[in-house]
Amino acid sequence: MKAHFQDVVKFLERSKLRSDVKENYIQNNLAMIENVEAYIKEIGRDNIKRDLNIDPYEAYIKQDPKFMRHYSYFIIKTTKLPFPDDVNTEIINIGKVPARWIIVPEAKEDHEHVLLHLHGGAYVGGSIKMPGNVLLPYRVGNASKIPVLMLNYGLAPKRPYPVGLNDSVNAYKWLLSEGYKPENIIIWGGSAGGGLTIATLLKLRDLGQLLPKAAIGLSPWLDLAFEGESYNSRKEKDVVLTHEGLALSAEMYIGASGIDPHDPYVSPFYADLHDLPSLLIEVGDWEVFYSEDTQFVQRAKETGVNVTLNVYPDMPHVHQNLDLAIPEVQQSIDRIGNFIRKQFSL
Repeated sequence: MKAHFQDVVKFLERSKLRSDVKENYIQNNLAMIENVEAYIKEIGRDNIKRDLNIDPYEAYIKQDPKFMRHYSYFIIKTTKLPFPDDVNTEIINIGKVPARWIIVPEAKEDHEHVLLHLHGGAYVGGSIKMPGNVLLPYRVGNASKIPVLMLNYGLAPKRPYPVGLNDSVNAYKWLLSEGYKPENIIIWGGSAGGGLTIATLLKLRDLGQLLPKAAIGLSPWLDLAFEGESYNSRKEKDVVLTHEGLALSAEMYIGASGIDPHDPYVSPFYADLHDLPSLLIEVGDWEVFYSEDTQFVQRAKETGVNVTLNVYPDMPHVHQNLDLAIPEVQQSIDRIGNFIRKQFSL
């Protein structure tokens, strides 16, 4: 693992990341490796190898799905959630789909507004229980002082398209059944969760549902057909995403459905965007998603959608998860909070 960590550091050095961002990534990778070492020590290297038929160190480096799932259980069990104890984090069920309320003290008396959050993870990863996944909903809930409901939508390969989309649509309908008004709901997410956010708007619109007040996409993955030019132009800059890794996730997400990756419910980039609510899109200009996100915004504006686009120079994918000491991270969280408050006229 020491050699792997050194390789990661060398890769980050070659990427020419800004020093504060680079240091944050190095520290995050070091912490993750230390956690992996702790997991292997607790379970036993030979036991893991026997159960999964792969050496755990090799499994981590390859991000083997079975190993990462078991490792995630360990992290959930041993890692404190990244927010104060006075935050309400109740887990509920919407039908058979778990969801987690994340409500800061200042939002506990607000029973009218809600932020429906769809986490990232390339449609194959992420959980409402993972500390790393609940950090961003907490930050946005804290900045906006609005309750956040984080959905554990279905993930590939076990639950491929359209399970996750149906889960998010049903969660929105559930909020309506609980008395929330459309004008008091904002749907939002990052990466795959950002793409699913837009797909959910499209599905709700096509079903004739009243749409939420607004939606937010942070580095949204909008094109599973991979036709954006930044998959090439940002290839050497993006330290988080690769075309190859995303293609494997896209293949698992589409699954046996046989759906065309250009279908707008899979790739909202290709959708007719008429009648969508106000949108906030944020993206770093080092991302492979840069071109699809910025072109999507331009198409939305041409269709008459009210869109705010924030592009962050020198920032990587979903930089809002990084250390708040990085100025652009705090700036982004503040902008998101202000956008939400303004949409709700608060």
